Formats: sequence, structure tokens, C-alpha cells
Amino acid sequence: MEEIKKKLFAAEDAHKEWFEEISRTVFQHPELGDREFFSSQYLADEMRKAGFRVEKPYCGMETAFRCELGEAGEGPTVAFLAEYDALPGYGPNGDQNGHACGHNWIAASTFAACVALKELKEQVGFPGRIVYMGTPAEETTSGKITLIDRGAFRDIDAVYQMHLGETNRVDSAALAMTILQFEFFGLAAHAAGAPEKGINALDGCILTFNGINALRQHVTSDVRIHGIIKDGGKACNIVPDHALMEIYVRAADKNYLETVIEKVCNCARGASLMTGARVEVTRDKYTTYDIRNNPLLVKLLVENLHSLGITPLPTADPLRTAGSTDIGNVSYEVPTCYTYMGTIEAGAGPARTHEAAFLDVADSDIAHRLLHQGAKAMAASALDLYLRPELVAELKKTKYPL
Repeated sequence: MEEIKKKLFAAEDAHKEWFEEISRTVFQHPELGDREFFSSQYLADEMRKAGFRVEKPYCGMETAFRCELGEAGEGPTVAFLAEYDALPGYGPNGDQNGHACGHNWIAASTFAACVALKELKEQVGFPGRIVYMGTPAEETTSGKITLIDRGAFRDIDAVYQMHLGETNRVDSAALAMTILQFEFFGLAAHAAGAPEKGINALDGCILTFNGINALRQHVTSDVRIHGIIKDGGKACNIVPDHALMEIYVRAADKNYLETVIEKVCNCARGASLMTGARVEVTRDKYTTYDIRNNPLLVKLLVENLHSLGITPLPTADPLRTAGSTDIGNVSYEVPTCYTYMGTIEAGAGPARTHEAAFLDVADSDIAHRLLHQGAKAMAASALDLYLRPELVAELKKTKYPL
């Protein structure tokens, strides 16, 4: 196995410049979710050049794609997930998109893992399919949820993806999350001349926030509730007859999240009773789940990271810096490993993802070095599955119940 992995790593080394160009090109074309027209086509075209079969659009999604090599039924199918949507709000005027979350790096590292495995498959032959799946709009409409609903993962045995972060983290976590909107409808009146005739919709929002703040004492410490008022009235001397607020609700367990959601909605219903303003509650159709990293896949990745000299791999409180991501939903559908490569540990400055300073990290020389290390570790972990059928049999026993 050691000798075979040396050949795998040599295959990745042979195309270093190509993989770095993949990262750079996506980085230079930042597009928002579901509008990644250039990036998705570019990645699919590059995969076609590498000899993969390409399906695009995929599952009825214009910027999703699936590229694969190998035949079904000949061994396990391992998927490497690409993300390539960017974030808004950067540049001197805050009007530019940017890859401050490093999705260009994700696209390139999973691309590199697939191509390295393809090269090795041609050299030594091993059973199984290699899948490179393009998953749009992680930051916005959670494209992986749509892909799940449309059956994209039904024939997948294992999923790997890595992400840039401040520190190495194999015990990664994500909070289950949904978005709520509370829209209050009141009655306008002159705020000084006839306030008694008005019904204040803005008070509905304010009292909802107050209720949520009182609720914080009575939920578990992993819960996060945060939001904004998107419409609070038009003029100070008019009692607001309309107000709109948006709330993100997160929890470490998707089932407990439902309990918290009901409590938060009750805060809005109570505010409606107190003010007399009618409230309409709208829940986003997408709910992202917490991540259930598969222990076997994590174990394989840790072993391969160690063999590449990637240390330390500390165990810390995984929820301390956890956000939310749609790969959590994938982890309930198919055994999944989602981990972080540390930029600070590799020598970068103290920049967090989503910060403007991370734009100087996401396609840097340091990021490129981590790209190759991460790609090799993911590819080697998949190779363990391709060459050891007993591991795949064990994986098939570990699907998390919804």
C-alpha cells in the first residue's frame, strides 16, 4: 500500500501547476450562489480534459455538475465535493464579490484528488468510481440539499471534502440552521397627534427580540439566535404599520433545533398579542443539518495526514468556531468526512474566513501548499476504500437516522 500511495502522490505532484491554476482561475472569477456560470463550466470543462465523463447541468441545476470515471458495480463510489460560490461585500466600496471563504481552494483540492486517483487507476488499476460533484450555492440556497432531494447521492458510498480554516481540525462540526422571517402588520397613525389610533408593527419586532433575549437563558449553550430588522417604518412621526425581521436559528443537533424554532416563533406570537399587530411567520425552505463526521473516514484521513507530516491535529471544542453548511445534510445521507486545513499553522496571518483579509490567503502560496497536502490525503483515504472492501462493508452499516 505504501508503494502504491507513493505513486498516487507522484501523480498529484506531476500536475501541481494545473491544480494551482484551477484555484487561481476560480478565485479570479468570484460569482454568487446559483450564478456560478463561469466557474461551473470551467471546472466541468477541465474535468472533461482530464478524461472524466461529465454531466452538466446536473439534477436540473444549471451550475451543478457531476464528473465521473469508472463503472458502477465494480467497487465503491467515492465522491469529492466541489464548492465555487463566492461572497458579496468586498472591495473599497463594498460592492465586489470575493472568495473570502476559499471555495476556489475547495474546488481545486477536490479536483486534484480526483485527477491523482485517475492517473493511478490508469497505472495500477483498482475497482470503483471516482466522482467529482459540483455543488452550487453553499453560501445561499444550500445547493447540496436540492441535490440530495433529487437523488444525487443515492449511489455514493463515501464523501470527502476539506476546507481552509485557521487551524487544522479533523473534529469539525457545524450547527444545524434555518432562517425565520417575522412580518408584522399594524395600523398607521400620526405618532404625536393620534398615537392611540395606531398599532405599532415595529414594537412587534422589538418585543420579539426582547423575548428571544429572555429565551437565551433557557436553551442549551450551543444555540445561536441572531437577526436584524429589515423594515422598521418610514418616518418617525408615523406609527409603523409594517415591520419585517429576519432571524437565524442554530443548534448543534438538528432535532433540538426544531424545539428552539418553536420557542422563537412563540416569542413573535406573544409580541403579536401584546401589540395587536398581526404577524406572519415564514420559514426558509432550506434547513441545514449538523455534521455527523463518519469515524472510519476521519480515521483514514488522519492516518494519511500524519503520513504526509501534517501535525498537529488537535482535539478541541468543535462547536467553538462552528458555522453552518449544507454538507451537514450530506453527512446524514452518506458517510462523510469534512475537515479543515489550518492556514495560520501553515504560516499565514491571523485571518478568518469571510473576513476581507482572507482574500490574501485563499489563493496564496500557503494555500497552494495546503491544497496539495489536502488533495493527497483525501485521495489516499479514498484509495484505502478502493483497495480494502472490508472498509466499505463497514461504512454501509453507518448511516445516521434522520
